Amino acid sequence: MNELSLFSGIGGGCLASVILGHRIIGYVEADHAARAVLKARIADGLLDPAPIFGDIRRFLGGGWAERYRGLAELVSGGFPCPSFSVAGKRLGSRDERNMWPAMLECVRAIEPAYVFAENVPGLLTSTDPDSGEPHFGRILADLSELGYGVEWMVLGADDLGAT
Repeated sequence: MNELSLFSGIGGGCLASVILGHRIIGYVEADHAARAVLKARIADGLLDPAPIFGDIRRFLGGGWAERYRGLAELVSGGFPCPSFSVAGKRLGSRDERNMWPAMLECVRAIEPAYVFAENVPGLLTSTDPDSGEPHFGRILADLSELGYGVEWMVLGADDLGAT
């Protein structure tokens, strides 16, 4: 399965995808240091060689997302969590770090068969400060409006064997 990774970080999720047999065909990551780690993991053969793009807004504005239509069967991304985390101010749509709209725009442009989105449990209880609308409900509705069936779950480290 060909996968486009958004908010790739240093590639931990990408490594899991490669282990599952996916082929990463593009990485989008704003942080310069994280992009350097991605380049190193590609050079040492742990991650698939593929273009590494910077900020997702430039990726979209430059028309790159549309170029992945028909190529990426899966768009994955852990869109940044500070907007929703219980450790933060939970500003949601007022927070410039809220990248769900950009991820949604990528999904809309690419039309992959599958979308994998990851975030913090605080997303489940976060509401928009202006409308009072639950953010998680908005995300489910956004994906549903694009024709995706949605399944979700909360996983903790203990679910994966950590004590």
